[in-house]
Amino acid sequence: MEKKKLTRKDKFTNEPLTKLKEKSSAPIASWIPGLIIAILGFILYSNTLNHSFTLDDYSVILENRLTKQGPSAIPEIFKTSYRYGYYFTDDNLYRPIVKAMYAIEWGWHPMMPHQVIGSMFYCML
Repeated sequence: MEKKKLTRKDKFTNEPLTKLKEKSSAPIASWIPGLIIAILGFILYSNTLNHSFTLDDYSVILENRLTKQGPSAIPEIFKTSYRYGYYFTDDNLYRPIVKAMYAIEWGWHPMMPHQVIGSMFYCML
């Protein structure tokens, strides 16, 4: 029997399927390094779990009307400065992702120390 010569298109379309089949039969042991890294991340960050709010946490989280609106305030958070929504609004800081995460955390569970959420993020990284 004569082997069919594969074209370039056949090579590219068939190759990922065979690789996918090989990867799906990978043992569970391939998850162990990721699990170890997640546990290590949690252990390293867990020492902050008993800390309370400090420094700019009051102006950005606890006393900020924008952050206290929760996830519904995210569009406005991305348009304004870092401390917008606090009594003192004259700043040039622009950190929308951090403040949006605080708003999401506040909407999820008000007054939960953001270290809990931070430790979960470190585990996922």
